[in-house]
Amino acid sequence: MTHSHAQQGTKERLLQAGAKVFSEKGFLAATIREICQLAEANIAAVNYHFGDKQSLYDAVLKTMFAECATPVDQRIDPDLPAEERLAAFILESIRDIYGDSSLSDDGGLLDSLFHMELAHPSSQWEQLIKDHFLPESLYLRSLIREILGSGHDEETIRQCCISIYGMMTHHALCWPIVSVVHQDHPPMTGFREQLADHVTRFSLAALRDLRHQQQPPKE
Repeated sequence: MTHSHAQQGTKERLLQAGAKVFSEKGFLAATIREICQLAEANIAAVNYHFGDKQSLYDAVLKTMFAECATPVDQRIDPDLPAEERLAAFILESIRDIYGDSSLSDDGGLLDSLFHMELAHPSSQWEQLIKDHFLPESLYLRSLIREILGSGHDEETIRQCCISIYGMMTHHALCWPIVSVVHQDHPPMTGFREQLADHVTRFSLAALRDLRHQQQPPKE
């Protein structure tokens, strides 16, 4: 056993090894034997600490998402004007999405696991969305509602929210396509601020136009 492993408990080593193997192979292809070999633990340790492979996977997801940065909405100054809060929300979200990720050649485990969940949702998926993404989505919708002002229905606000999220996540979800169609596209680690600026300007232009359409014509 390596010195670094000796400093960790068996349960922690299994969680770290599980994160690596699950992110590389997905839940179905990953094996307890491979995880235990990487963790330098015996197979019985998985049964002792987690019960089975499904429970280990659930624990890996919960642990990794729990260790995420402070929620985006809690990093934004509430005293800023609504449009500036939207700009800050977009920038912070994009920094999270394209931070320690496979798109930046860092091989981010959380990013890989997230994509695995998108393709093959586990029993934890719905709860993860409710715990980590729903609050931020509600915050974004409140910003959109504030920027648009009164007179706009909830369906319009929802579609604006979905559109903004779509622009923020497109490069991540469609990177295998983007990297082929746009072969000169720079790595995302150096493109985050530029993407955030584009999404902000595009979003604010659309929201201002919607707000203008709702205003009564001048006599």
